[in-house]
Amino acid sequence: MSREGGWYQPDTLGMELQNLASFYRDEGYLRAKVGPPSVVFQTDPVKGRTAAIRVPISEGPLFSVGRIAVKNVQAFSPATLMQMCPLGTGQAYSRKKIAEWKDKIKDGYHTMGYIRFEATVREEIHELQKVVDCTLECREGTAYSVGKITVVGDESINRVDFKRRLLVGEGGLYNPELVDLSIQFLNQMNIYRPISDSDIEIKIDDAKSTVDLIFHLALLRKPVSSS
Repeated sequence: MSREGGWYQPDTLGMELQNLASFYRDEGYLRAKVGPPSVVFQTDPVKGRTAAIRVPISEGPLFSVGRIAVKNVQAFSPATLMQMCPLGTGQAYSRKKIAEWKDKIKDGYHTMGYIRFEATVREEIHELQKVVDCTLECREGTAYSVGKITVVGDESINRVDFKRRLLVGEGGLYNPELVDLSIQFLNQMNIYRPISDSDIEIKIDDAKSTVDLIFHLALLRKPVSSS
């Protein structure tokens, strides 16, 4: 929020009030209202021209969690995904925590090769009871495997050794996290010039449910000392 002593900027104030309203709704105050603000301009003998801002806030009722469910899952047990949920029946409903739960589940699916996984949160709000039933509707898609791993660049690079150092292999499940970890380990070995994301081409074949990886590499050549 705008602080005392800062510059008064109407556009910035508007965004801050929207963020404040979102914060309340994320914490279960689904009917919270923020503003509109009243702004009174004054002249201060020391500070000069100032703006006194008054923001009315109506929290409204706090909604609690009713029923939480997951739909259309096969790769994981629904009970397992439910155990990952940080909210339980009777607790204050938090859209922020539900969003974090959804993201955590998405990450879990990605580690299993389900790179096209999507999920939608469907809320059923019961105004009289001040309760929210929440359903996570999933679209798993297919588990993708690693197709071909190709090394492009210095011909002196031992392709077989490089592939052995990777934590993913051709024919295995495609796990983006293991690709990232592989790059970290390879960079620590100081064999190749530092590898960045831009050095890796990822080609997804949805028809075959495969992911080809192309690495653009160069050996790390140490300068030759002159005698």
